[in-house]
Amino acid sequence: MRPLLTVLLAVLFGVAAVFVFGLSGEFGSFGEKIWRDVAVLLLTVVAACALTYVALLLMIFSGEVRHPRNTPGDPDVLEWHVLVPCRDEESVIAETVSAARSSFPGLHVWVIDDASEDATAEVVRGLMVFDQRVHLISRIAPEARTGKGDALNAAYRIVSEHVGGTEDMRHRTVIGVLDADGYLSDNTLAMLAGPQAFGDAEIGAVQLEVWMKNRGDRRPRPTDGRWLNIVGRFLVRMQDLEFRTTNSAMQVLRVRTGTVGMGGNGQFTRLSVLDALASRRGKPWGKKLSEDYELGLNILQMGMHNHYVREAHVSQEALPFTRRLITQRTRWAQGNMECASALPGLRKSGHLSLAGLLEIHYFMLQPVVMMLNLVLVPFCWSWEWRSLPWTTGPHRAC
Repeated sequence: MRPLLTVLLAVLFGVAAVFVFGLSGEFGSFGEKIWRDVAVLLLTVVAACALTYVALLLMIFSGEVRHPRNTPGDPDVLEWHVLVPCRDEESVIAETVSAARSSFPGLHVWVIDDASEDATAEVVRGLMVFDQRVHLISRIAPEARTGKGDALNAAYRIVSEHVGGTEDMRHRTVIGVLDADGYLSDNTLAMLAGPQAFGDAEIGAVQLEVWMKNRGDRRPRPTDGRWLNIVGRFLVRMQDLEFRTTNSAMQVLRVRTGTVGMGGNGQFTRLSVLDALASRRGKPWGKKLSEDYELGLNILQMGMHNHYVREAHVSQEALPFTRRLITQRTRWAQGNMECASALPGLRKSGHLSLAGLLEIHYFMLQPVVMMLNLVLVPFCWSWEWRSLPWTTGPHRAC
């Protein structure tokens, strides 16, 4: 990313925001009320930052689409394991495991059964009879159902013991995380082994692009009627568009700033990096709601590097239900805000550039930024509306 260009964009959008919110008169005149002036200034800063960020996303992502940077490598030089946390997934787990094993013959698949009440464990045991690279990790109460992070940490200890080996071998061993309904594109391991990803010994973790596998489903809500299915199709399509454009553009930008974040599906990390996290923190994954993003931040704090690959992808099921989607996004927002506790350590570590620190802080502030927009714009407009001649004086409507 070119710092001069960023500064120029910030200045340009800052001037535009000052004109629109401060000088155009649409939100009143300065000097009338101090609290109204403060609100307009806040709105101006928020607008300038948001427009600069969006402009950077558009420029960098369009360049990445035209000239992809990632190239494939030889996956046979690395050892691959994937963890599949699941609970009550008997209807999908066999297909997920079979797809992963048929696409990648050298891949070990570890299913983490988190005290399922259905036949998930029995399904996996049936697959293990015919395939020695399929493994079952059964968690039993009271240790079970305490969070995804705990399930992954329990699996890490077992996989770590299974791999053993020298420090060099553990550095060449990669551990992935896959949803119970997730599918990896056929070029996944080749792209992960590329010189920009794990082919570079300095890369500690890599995140794949995420697609929605039910984006073409005509009836994502099979028990509901036509109109609810139209809504469901719209929600699914918008999630697919979001992950493949906006989210992907954010990650491409983060490649430049050195702050790539890990997601809950399609994240891959070197075993040696998980070892380092366990040595420093007692366990690789934390307890926050966004334990995936927390993992990426902890890796960066240790001075290691994350990378993003958009040329390969992991597919997952999109939510066609409005209430469930809102619940999911609320949980994500809360989890990201919890990760703000990592900011002091990142600043003190000295491993991130100024651009990287700005990107992470801006991302953490997104819930606050959205609330400011939600509150300040109607507030400023309503203040100006109340000051109009026909809303004041004796002719004001009762």
